Amino acid sequence: MKRAFISLAVATLLIGNFATSANAADEPPISDVAISNAGSEPDNAPATSAREPIGDGIAAPQTACPGTYIWYSSVVSSIVFTQASGANSSVTGGPGVTLSISTSTSFTVSGSVSATGGVSASIVVLTVQAQNGGTFGVSYTGTSTQSGSWTVPATWAVGRLAIGANKYSGSVKKYKESPTCVNVLQGTTPYSIPKREWHFQTTHVA
Repeated sequence: MKRAFISLAVATLLIGNFATSANAADEPPISDVAISNAGSEPDNAPATSAREPIGDGIAAPQTACPGTYIWYSSVVSSIVFTQASGANSSVTGGPGVTLSISTSTSFTVSGSVSATGGVSASIVVLTVQAQNGGTFGVSYTGTSTQSGSWTVPATWAVGRLAIGANKYSGSVKKYKESPTCVNVLQGTTPYSIPKREWHFQTTHVA
């Protein structure tokens, strides 16, 4: 399983940008390196300290810490294609028929972030973006620039073409470093959110 870490200071900075740009499908990805460089140390941390999260209740190398450092860890358990809602999000046809999806129709793929665990939806989205690149959201709505044109094979009685997005499911954990340099788990928030890019799926119906 992949994990990603994002510090509270960087998360706070990024939330301001997220509020105005999260709906843009072409939003640039947040790189792991940028987050690591900017958020690996709080301003008042000793220069020699090691702040990389190393697990629940495990002491970091130093013996005294400010006790104010907070970070978030993301674990992705599955990535599943999810068909968009709406009657026109899929089309079917017989052998030799070319199928396509309308490029003028707006589609939606909805996701969810649990209210438990004490991690906001914005933090969840930013943490998942930091791990996987691209742009995520609790939902994704828009049109596709491509129709996904596909011809049903001659050996199939019925084929189906559908448009949707890949939905990432997992959890984000919130950690806080104690004054004795122990990483203490504060809460875990499950999520299932779409990556904001369209994909097409073909299915052999009959």
